[in-house]
Amino acid sequence: MRTRLLLLLVAGAVLALAVVPQAGGQSLWGVNGPTATVAQLTGPPFGACAYPTGPGIGGFFYALPWACPSAGPFPPGGMMGDVAVDMFMDTVWVTDGFSVTEYTKAGAVVNSFANPLPLPLTGLGWSALPGAVAAGVLWLTDGFLAAAVIPPPAPGCVAPAFFVPPFPLIATPPPATDIDYDAGSGTLFLTSAVGLIANELVGGGVGPFGVFPPPCFAGVFLDGIAVDKSAGMTLYATDGVTIARMLFGGAPAAPTFYTTVPCFPWAGIVPLSGLAFDATPISYGAGANPGAVPPPPVAGTVGQATSPNPTFALTLAGAMPGGLAYLFVGTGAPCPAPLFFACPILVAPIPLIVGPIPVPVAGGFTIPAAIPAGFGGFGLSAYLQWIVARPLPLGGYQTTQALEMTLAAP
Repeated sequence: MRTRLLLLLVAGAVLALAVVPQAGGQSLWGVNGPTATVAQLTGPPFGACAYPTGPGIGGFFYALPWACPSAGPFPPGGMMGDVAVDMFMDTVWVTDGFSVTEYTKAGAVVNSFANPLPLPLTGLGWSALPGAVAAGVLWLTDGFLAAAVIPPPAPGCVAPAFFVPPFPLIATPPPATDIDYDAGSGTLFLTSAVGLIANELVGGGVGPFGVFPPPCFAGVFLDGIAVDKSAGMTLYATDGVTIARMLFGGAPAAPTFYTTVPCFPWAGIVPLSGLAFDATPISYGAGANPGAVPPPPVAGTVGQATSPNPTFALTLAGAMPGGLAYLFVGTGAPCPAPLFFACPILVAPIPLIVGPIPVPVAGGFTIPAAIPAGFGGFGLSAYLQWIVARPLPLGGYQTTQALEMTLAAP
């Protein structure tokens, strides 16, 4: 009964921060065709404390053999290639224009199918399947047509089913180079080779936000777009070298914990082909384990902070067995971080502390913290850090790095 109560308290701890209106994004994925790599970016780190950790936080080589054709390298500077993130399955999709392939974030292939449109794919996006809590669709464009498909069951290798049949792009100046879906407006956003962003109705037609240039760069080839699904009416676009964050319509977006400036350079291999948004909480700061040899423990999550996400969970790893763990849930990220027994406290103010939770022999645990529907899409943020009271005879405390989590509407 006590364990069940702790699980409910942790879930409540995360959701209690839904009263904190601090909008922000999380991270972005991009693909480089010549090297067949995808990279995950956060940051850029900013200020005296260099929050958040980054800019590079992950990535992998994707041109791997599979049971059927899968994504491979593609040439730079062209139309083909893109990346998308399945926010429910927490996987990454990559296309080289001919195959569409799904990977774990560790880079293992799990699914692949052939392009169902007439021309090579230039853009790839993802959105939740309406009314579902664990299923989504992939949006595709070959530059002139757009469609949405339901991927086949893994390992794929068969044609996908169309959720939205192919339709001609009317609002987008041809050819379109990338695509993403905004659930709030129920419309699509596409970049074009002539440097414009278009809001397109599903089925074709000019959407309510029209056609507009991005800030930071104008009149240049655009090759990637991603809707910031944690902020609402905000998106990213890239010319392959620089990323711009803007409001729908093209005005620069206000600074956030994650994107402190409206324009910043891509930190991975350029040229970048395509963008995708990821709502996994991001790290900042450093943990501590004063006077002890092992490195500090590590805070993490399972899955993305989407509303809903019934399988979302919080993790602690590398803590001292026999200790007592406390989850500090804060409304901000102090800089400089105040010290607590020589350990930096990276969240403040702290309206909620959950615990104590005994640390098992394994040095960590996973605690379910399901996120129900109705909390996403408002840019609501929480700051999380584990503090562990070490057992005697060592005593004292150890702390993890901190996590910033912004709820997203998939």
